[in-house]
Amino acid sequence: MKEALVFDKVYFSYDGEEVLKDVSFVVNEGEIITVVGPNGGGKTTLLKLILGFLKPDFGKIYVFGRNPQEAKGLIGYLPQFSSVDRSIPITAFEFVKLSLYPGVFKGYSMDINDRVSYVLKIVDAYNIKDKPIFELSGGQFQRILLARAIVNDPPILLLDEPTNFIDENSKKNFYEIIMSFKGAKTILIVSHDLNMVSKFTDRLFCLNREIFISCKIGDLGKNLDIIYSNLFSYVNHRHGE
Repeated sequence: MKEALVFDKVYFSYDGEEVLKDVSFVVNEGEIITVVGPNGGGKTTLLKLILGFLKPDFGKIYVFGRNPQEAKGLIGYLPQFSSVDRSIPITAFEFVKLSLYPGVFKGYSMDINDRVSYVLKIVDAYNIKDKPIFELSGGQFQRILLARAIVNDPPILLLDEPTNFIDENSKKNFYEIIMSFKGAKTILIVSHDLNMVSKFTDRLFCLNREIFISCKIGDLGKNLDIIYSNLFSYVNHRHGE
């Protein structure tokens, strides 16, 4: 099985303050991995390292055998809902289209507008394509963010707390879309919603600066005490996760 993502003894610190310590794991192509852990435990930092926004102090990271800076076109990223500025006067269609650039579509037979329309239909958001993004509900905007993440058809998706701030019905609809990608894309989800993600996740990584549990989802039950004792501990550092 092809390795999609490799962390090999990765360390990372902000201003000398250790955030990740000796993190090693392998994610195979087509797997869905959920990462859980306490606030400040390093989850968002982990994603930023994969995206190439940060570089490790020590250790190696490979995305399909490349370093993250060379692999940016292989990754779709859905950031935390609260980190996105929705005040921009732009429609949902235009917001998704903004993530494209001309070189991406050399291999596509459709033009850019057709691709955006196609992806909006996949995430069940075509009917809101002409709405300004500031008028969208939380669930609607989350589907638009997902469309933006997949419009380049990346083999890897990174989802950072994708269902925060949306209602239960919207969560269910969102995860049904994610389940439709199972096996076709490698997906890494940061989430506290163990009940929902356990229905389709292959493995669970528990991160609190270090990976303290890596288990198949079928072994979740016997690890719950350890998971929850770490999940609600708090690691305080000044630069977020």
